[in-house]
Amino acid sequence: MSDLTDITDINDSTPRFRIVEGTSPALEFECLPECHILAANGAFLAKAPAINVAPSATFSGFDSYHNSSDETEILYLSPSSIGSLLAFDMSLHPKGLILSRSSLFASTAEAGLSLILDLTLEGIDGPYQLYQAQNQGVIVAFMSGDLFPLTLAKDDCLQVDARSLAAMETSIAFELEQLTNGQYVASLSGPGRVWLQSMPGQ
Repeated sequence: MSDLTDITDINDSTPRFRIVEGTSPALEFECLPECHILAANGAFLAKAPAINVAPSATFSGFDSYHNSSDETEILYLSPSSIGSLLAFDMSLHPKGLILSRSSLFASTAEAGLSLILDLTLEGIDGPYQLYQAQNQGVIVAFMSGDLFPLTLAKDDCLQVDARSLAAMETSIAFELEQLTNGQYVASLSGPGRVWLQSMPGQ
């Protein structure tokens, strides 16, 4: 599907990029002048000197990359574990996407990210967070381990390990529940698409 492959030309204002496949994939951005990229802490691999990096003032656990030059500059990002990078062209998701903190890897400024869920759950390290992207630009997700894409039809319901939920369309109804054994599950109801990861870091 076109929204799950390398997207090299979204529009004139979106950075060109490519995903370099491998055991641990890498993401190459051609950053236009004044380009802003948000990326998870620890994602930095290499960059041109003109690209400035600083902790994000808006989102904890993320860094902000800004091309301060008048030229197009290169930025390389890479996850620190085995998995897959998937690029979403937000113009193909006009109602938006929801991504977990563990899968949100990088975003262009046009994607309009917002934090919509921030919980502390017993037995899950760190906060359990969900972000929504609803605008234009590109979102890149990192799926740790193996990727399991699912499509739920209307009235389909599925319970998944809450930590394994990587991304879903906003048409999916979501409810967080705790089972009697203490495990947290995300109860999902269609219609819409869901992406699960087999080795969640959250």
